Amino acid sequence: MAETYQILLIEKDKQVVEDVTRFLRASAGGAGFSVDSQNDLLHGQSMVAMSPPDAVIVDASFIDKNGNFDELKRMLTERHIPVLVISSTNGQELRNKAALAGATDYLLKNKLNYFYLPRVILSAIRSSHADHGDSMIHSRLLDKVTDAVIVADSGGDVVYSNVAGKQLLADSEVVSVLRRFLNFKNDRKEFKATVEIQSVSYELKINLQDWAGQPCLSINIHKDGAQSGFSLDAKVNLLDEFIQSCSIPFVLLVNGLIHDANDNFLEIVKTDRKVLEGKQLYEFISVDRAENINLLESPRPEMVLSIMGANISTPLELLRKTVSSDEQQITICSLVAPGQNDNKLLSPHRLMEIASHDLREPVRTSLSYLQLITEGLKKDSANKKLLSYAETITAEINRAERMLSDMKLLLNMTDKAVKPEKVNMMNVVQDVLKQLKPVIDSSDAMVNVSEMPTVKADPNDIKRLLFHLIDNALKFKKSDKRPYIEILSARDGHDWRFCIKDNGIGIDAKYHTVIFEPFRKLNRVDEYTGAGNGLCICKHIIDMHGGRIWVESHEGFGSSFFFTLPGE
Repeated sequence: MAETYQILLIEKDKQVVEDVTRFLRASAGGAGFSVDSQNDLLHGQSMVAMSPPDAVIVDASFIDKNGNFDELKRMLTERHIPVLVISSTNGQELRNKAALAGATDYLLKNKLNYFYLPRVILSAIRSSHADHGDSMIHSRLLDKVTDAVIVADSGGDVVYSNVAGKQLLADSEVVSVLRRFLNFKNDRKEFKATVEIQSVSYELKINLQDWAGQPCLSINIHKDGAQSGFSLDAKVNLLDEFIQSCSIPFVLLVNGLIHDANDNFLEIVKTDRKVLEGKQLYEFISVDRAENINLLESPRPEMVLSIMGANISTPLELLRKTVSSDEQQITICSLVAPGQNDNKLLSPHRLMEIASHDLREPVRTSLSYLQLITEGLKKDSANKKLLSYAETITAEINRAERMLSDMKLLLNMTDKAVKPEKVNMMNVVQDVLKQLKPVIDSSDAMVNVSEMPTVKADPNDIKRLLFHLIDNALKFKKSDKRPYIEILSARDGHDWRFCIKDNGIGIDAKYHTVIFEPFRKLNRVDEYTGAGNGLCICKHIIDMHGGRIWVESHEGFGSSFFFTLPGE
């Protein structure tokens, strides 16, 4: 099978993009090509950073003496990616621009065809391979690896890191952990270790190898996929709500592009969210970047020299934290004054400490004053309407407090490693029923439990899961029927399938997926209490255990919640 090469085309002319794509897809050069296109340099840089191509074709109009092309040129040189300049006119100006870009060759738009175009590109790629040898080939392959890969020389300087590696190196705690392994002895060829960084376990595979002719340390960092059950959208939604509440300027990036920013950042850059969305952060700030990363020392933060729309008297520090290190990256950035970064963003747990300070304290203060107002209104029978308003506001503030508490729980669960053990499900069910006994008695509910197996799971997680499912069955009951709940189990291949079945109000089919999302309530707050996160927590628990959870229900005819767990 012919090798497929990834080509990035940076070109404004849509017709040229169509021509290049068509000619390469039908090439007669014996190789396959996949073409991605961008119409400006900044988006081209983002593509190179996130998914390095085999070659870049750039329109000559993007190359000038003002240095706009310099950053992309630096990135391509670092990665040994050949660049070709494309132009509609020939002559000395084109050759000067090709030299300025460090281009391997140049292309003329009116001479593109099925034979000429792939041959020139293949020549540039193979020439680059020959010039840079094994280290270049290794780096090209490692750029496509989802695990983090970092290569450091004997002095502790990073000589290569792939996309996932760069994300981790932005975190000073990661650098501090890796520093412990730099004294790897030459008489050992390979070493494995498990480390914990902010409650997340990583597998490290470390070995000695030649890199560009010198002995280097190669570190492969793998995060267990079982810890990534919380979906990208759920993480983004939770962090979005958080950054909007903070007084520090925050920006949320997804895959290196701006997803959202809080009002404090918008006020600094003097623009609105629609302008920011989908752009690179460096379109709005300029930084003095540290080119060399030294693992023997703590990494120096990027210093912000200027911000679009704002005058800064002294440089600020750009601090960043990658919350998700899967194939899709979620990064939170903040701006602080130098030396004032004791409260910098270190982890999701630190985020919630800030949230507790910025949100929960005013919530509790407001609640205290409302209680005083309510007590005063109760003594004055003439103010019944005002009393009703005060009681409604009190209920809403209590709900906000529960939502903040749930938010902290959800983010903490994201970093939690599952530690499965043998769990007798009958014992867990009985413990939960004892916990819910006051609710069961007050509603005169009947609960029937079938035989329960032993499974392999985290007992605390399973207790929380069953609590939410049984509590929901008791809560969402019909007003004219005695609640009846069945807790059932059955074999499902190598797993066990469980069911919590009730005769309550039921759920419309169109909401069967929606109910597992965070902060989603289908009923009015005054009808049923809660913040709407119980089923989201249940789904995350089951995802972390490698199982499935779903509901079968019709509105008005009760609900059956199913989930699976691995057998003993």
